[in-house]
Amino acid sequence: QATVSRLALHLSRSNALENAGLCLHPMYGFAFLPGSGLKGMARAFAVQQKWAPDRVLKIFGNGVGEPKSDLQNAGGVVFHDAWPTSLPRLKIEIVNNHHPDYYAGNDAPGDWESPNPVYFLAVDTGVEFEFALSPRRSDFDMSLLDDAQYLLQMALTHNGAGAKTHAGYGAFVNVNANSSDEEHALNGVVISSQKYTLTFDTPAFLAGATQSEQGDCELRTATLRGQLRQWWRTLYAGFLTVDELRTLEAAVWGDTNQGSAIRLQLQVIKRPCINLHRHPQERDSGLKYLAYGMNDGGSDRFRVETDGEWQLAVATRATTVGYSAGETSHTFEISAEMIQEQFRSALWLLSQFGGVGAKARKGFGSLKVRESLAISALSDIETVTKSMLKKIDKVTTFDSERAESAAIFHPKTSVRSVEFTATNPIDALEKFGRCYKRFASSRKHNPDKVALGLPRKIHGPKDTPMSHQKEHTPPEPLTMSGEKASLPLKDQRHSAPIHFHLAHLGSNRWKLSAVAFPAKFLPSVDKSSEFLKTLIDEVFAELTMSVATAGNATSQATTATIGFVQVNVTVVVKMGNEQQAHFRVQEEGLTRPGMLIDGTAPASLPQVGDVIPVWRSTKFDAQSPRYRWTPPPPPKQNNRPNRR
Repeated sequence: QATVSRLALHLSRSNALENAGLCLHPMYGFAFLPGSGLKGMARAFAVQQKWAPDRVLKIFGNGVGEPKSDLQNAGGVVFHDAWPTSLPRLKIEIVNNHHPDYYAGNDAPGDWESPNPVYFLAVDTGVEFEFALSPRRSDFDMSLLDDAQYLLQMALTHNGAGAKTHAGYGAFVNVNANSSDEEHALNGVVISSQKYTLTFDTPAFLAGATQSEQGDCELRTATLRGQLRQWWRTLYAGFLTVDELRTLEAAVWGDTNQGSAIRLQLQVIKRPCINLHRHPQERDSGLKYLAYGMNDGGSDRFRVETDGEWQLAVATRATTVGYSAGETSHTFEISAEMIQEQFRSALWLLSQFGGVGAKARKGFGSLKVRESLAISALSDIETVTKSMLKKIDKVTTFDSERAESAAIFHPKTSVRSVEFTATNPIDALEKFGRCYKRFASSRKHNPDKVALGLPRKIHGPKDTPMSHQKEHTPPEPLTMSGEKASLPLKDQRHSAPIHFHLAHLGSNRWKLSAVAFPAKFLPSVDKSSEFLKTLIDEVFAELTMSVATAGNATSQATTATIGFVQVNVTVVVKMGNEQQAHFRVQEEGLTRPGMLIDGTAPASLPQVGDVIPVWRSTKFDAQSPRYRWTPPPPPKQNNRPNRR
């Protein structure tokens, strides 16, 4: 058997390395799997697959604390320690709890909590171990030894070994497996399994414990699982109280007291290219704006390109969830198939609106699932959500007062998408980034930018004026409102409550999707939702305009100067006199009017309300567009003969 994911053994074991417990051989120092743990794994799989109790007793013996003397049996099979066939490689791993206060029962799962990273050692992938079994007595039924070998192989393959197996750690592959073993193992009545193929539509900034090594830039199951839990919570925020949400999440995804009903196993099918990220040199680059921090201050970050492919295997089992009301309590059974629906809903949300890795909320690391999830719209997700609420006897009416964290069904949550053209993923990020940057730059001194997340400052940028500044205001840090306003300034953090996802539709067609969750502390639900809606409106309008411009440029190439396109505008304000008149005009599709000044005006000037044709540059600022009566003259040609 060989590891196909990293293996964490005995994380709580006493060790010279603090918080880095690992099961190491007491004499030789290499990692190994104790026989006692292997025996427990195999027995658990037998019980899970509903093997006959008398056969389980003969192989494994009685359970701990068996009071009946006639059932006290040591078991007929000896499980020996599993040793590696070569010295195993150890890697530094990290688990990053983003909601410690929520899981401790002290707060909602908001984007304002500080992550709590925990580092530990793990055995690397691709390490082969040898497993040995032997009969305890010479007169032992050898068919039971074959059964024990089968159970151990299947437990390693389908359940995994060590800690954090439901998060993808400790997965093994049987190098001698055959198809009949696989089919027989999957005939169990408890487990429901599915496989999905994952790819990236945009590069992803992935990193493990080291954050900067190329070999650590990989898609990790723990990263994927964390994002799935986050999107799953958005389904029930507003329907359940925070305590009820935490209880249901523990039943579905697990906590420190119970195992998860969902087990993920991620395997690389095609290894992607990994490149060092470099910001474009252009000052106004949209890609540079979106990737701010990924190549700053001498900290180089690697990114996974879009040519990789992964297979995600998902196993779900039945579980129970219990709720107490006063002196009464109720326990509800949730089937493996219903848990599978919960997982598919979370995966659909992640693959439609989210991403993984750093800067995922700005379009990087946008995931794609090749297989159909049998979900076509949010209405399908809502059906699954309300089915679960009915199952656990909870109300199916959304209550905004209960929405303490991001809620996909909040009436003020904005869900939008727009299509545009781009030649490749970097071009798509560049075009989107330029639109986002222009929106933010046009509000550089606006305190409403708190709606985009914290930490953030306006004014400045320094305490003293710079040489070019005629007017100067010292930097002003923006802060959260309400009960969070009393937090120290260093703890005034809040992730951006808006998620952008880029999907490649084929050829040069791309779709930008956005989900903006109203944030009650940025500074309020109403102001947050209004500002984020304006952001989406303006970014989408500019992207849509770029599509229209691209289409018009072809048909007008014979009459228009290169770089300009003819558009129709409505006159909204007339200024100046008849000799020096200029106009404020509004172009359909843009949220802000612009000025019509340049070029040669016609003899008969338009009036307010008239719709007139004008010319606009294909490179323009949607916040303050400027128009011409006539296109500029073409650049002069250099007709001088070449000299040799």
